[in-house]
Amino acid sequence: MHIGPVRRISWLEDDSGFLSLGWDLNVYLWKLDLAKRKEEPDKYKSSVNDEKTKKITNPVWEFKLKNVDFTAIKAYRDGESYSFYLTAGDKTLRELSGKDNVYKEKFRLEQ
Repeated sequence: MHIGPVRRISWLEDDSGFLSLGWDLNVYLWKLDLAKRKEEPDKYKSSVNDEKTKKITNPVWEFKLKNVDFTAIKAYRDGESYSFYLTAGDKTLRELSGKDNVYKEKFRLEQ
């Protein structure tokens, strides 16, 4: 997987990783403590990594929408789960939420 230059970064509140927004219009979640996670691969499933080998690598999650130019990102922790807020050039605000590296679009606001 080739990941291009980074436009924006938003650190997770517990400093365990960060979100990056690339010029390729994709949002990636990176984790810094992958050495610990390799010991318990079933607990940390990923939408990006190979489910057959259970190999955990960075990025652990990605989000992309065709023809949507994301302009800003912010991570917010609510208890055990995170929510990610994304603004886009199409005048929308999206909230992605979930846990265990599986985040789905919860709502979308348009101007």
